[in-house]
Amino acid sequence: MNIDHHGDIGYMKMQSDGNLVVYSTGDEAMWNTGTSGHPNAFLKFQDDGNLVIIKENGKDVIWQTGTGLAQQDYDYEWRNDAKVIDRCDKSVHHSLGGEYELRLQCNKQLVLKKKEDGFTHDIKTFDLDLAGPHAVVDHLIMQSNGDLVVYSTDKEVMWQTNTSGNDSAHFEIEDDGNLVIYDTAGVAVWNSNT
Repeated sequence: MNIDHHGDIGYMKMQSDGNLVVYSTGDEAMWNTGTSGHPNAFLKFQDDGNLVIIKENGKDVIWQTGTGLAQQDYDYEWRNDAKVIDRCDKSVHHSLGGEYELRLQCNKQLVLKKKEDGFTHDIKTFDLDLAGPHAVVDHLIMQSNGDLVVYSTDKEVMWQTNTSGNDSAHFEIEDDGNLVIYDTAGVAVWNSNT
C-alpha cells in the first residue's frame, strides 16, 4: 500500500459503506481501497497473513492485500531427503477424503489439523522439545534413512519418528488424516494413530 500524500498518517478506518480509508492527522482521506458501495462489509486479518474485506454475506472477498503465506499443496509422497515443510509457520495440505493440514509451528509444535463444518480442529500435536528450550524450528524432512525429523536452525533434532534403518521409506498423509511412514515393501513402520 503506497500513500502518496504530504500529510502525516493519522489513523485507518473501516467505514460502514465498505471502504477502508487511511486518514491524515488532519482527518483528510489519504488512501482508500475503493470498496464503497458495500454496506456492512467487514475487514478481516486472516490466519495466513492476508488482510481482506469481505461482503456482508461473509463469503465474497472484494479486496485483499495479497500477503497470505504460500501453502504447499500436494498429493504425493516424500522420500530420500525431501523437505516436507521448509520453514516454520508453513503447512502442507491434503484434501482427498477430508481437508487436513500438517503445520510446522514456530512455537515448537507440529500439528495435524482437520477442517470440518467450517472450523479447523487440532487432531494431534507433537511437541518439538528434543533440542532444548533455545532451539528455533527450521524444517521437517523425510530422510533417506527412513526417519521423519524436525530440525532446528542449528541443525539439531527437535523431534523424530525414530524409524531410521528403513532406507528409502516414504512419508504420506492418508485420506483419513493418518500420518504414515511406509517401508519399500509397503509395510507401515510408523503412524500417528489419527
